[in-house]
Amino acid sequence: MTATEVRQGIQAVVEAHGTHKTFYSIWNPAKDRDTQSTFPFVAWDQWRSRFVTDANGFLQRFVPVQLLIVTSVATDRTSAQRDAAVEAAEEAASDILLRLITVNRWEITEASCSTVYDEYTQLDTGVVLRFVVDAGAICYDAANFTS
Repeated sequence: MTATEVRQGIQAVVEAHGTHKTFYSIWNPAKDRDTQSTFPFVAWDQWRSRFVTDANGFLQRFVPVQLLIVTSVATDRTSAQRDAAVEAAEEAASDILLRLITVNRWEITEASCSTVYDEYTQLDTGVVLRFVVDAGAICYDAANFTS
């Protein structure tokens, strides 16, 4: 898989979700984030990749993914409202991860989820979902070079 295929695959899963179905590609919250975001949403963080040579000498691409899964809560939010938003985001994170594994058949490792709350001025509250996608072997394409 390419970087584009990983991002588009995640976007398709997010947009099919019942509650957290708005997808944003946000690398810089100040520059790339809409001033009026649609909540709840899932935001794709910066692109990353690792290349590892396997036992057969093939170069494999691994894509560490970080998604921010949030709901906005009011500035006068209660602890119960915060907890409910975090729990809903964690449930959406589990749903997204399981769909990528069971339906898309992606090989995913190193999955983890951590809480974020009261971030930015809109009090984004939810979770950060991190995992690594095994994107498979990469192939040399001589057509990409002029000589």
